[in-house]
Amino acid sequence: MTSNILRSVQFGAALSLAALLIACHGSVLTHAAGARSGDARQVETSLRAAEADWNAQYRTRDLAKLAAHYAPEATMMQPGVPVMTGSDMLTQALHAFIADPALDMRFHADKVGVARGGDLAYTRGVFKLTSTDPTTGKPTTQTGSYLTVYQRQADGSWKAIEDIASPTTGHIVTPTAS
Repeated sequence: MTSNILRSVQFGAALSLAALLIACHGSVLTHAAGARSGDARQVETSLRAAEADWNAQYRTRDLAKLAAHYAPEATMMQPGVPVMTGSDMLTQALHAFIADPALDMRFHADKVGVARGGDLAYTRGVFKLTSTDPTTGKPTTQTGSYLTVYQRQADGSWKAIEDIASPTTGHIVTPTAS
């Protein structure tokens, strides 16, 4: 029970941080609103393509390409593990994650938002993760929701700066990402 409360508090804090980051850079544009909607649509297309690549890289277990989705000081929050920050920690975590022979990670954004300033964006969606249960040694499947906050880099690319996952309870959602 305590770990569930802690996970809820962590998720709430991360969600608040994401909202604050976006608020600091202007109102969020949807793909169809605002004077800069063309820019927002372009960012949305770019982030959806990047997440499709990210899904494919989980299937091929390409550590370098998986790690490249994160900015150097990015933070990842996943259920049941301590908050991880920075390239070294995230690369170590990804290395251990993809070493699991049962690993099957798929996620799909149902919403993309872009800050009016154009340097921050987020994706929100669902995930389905199959991995080896450390207690039983058998594959287990977990579903849930995620929120990833991206920042435009100096080279124009988008890198995740906050990546947060929250498990779903009592409700199965299957992402459509291939």
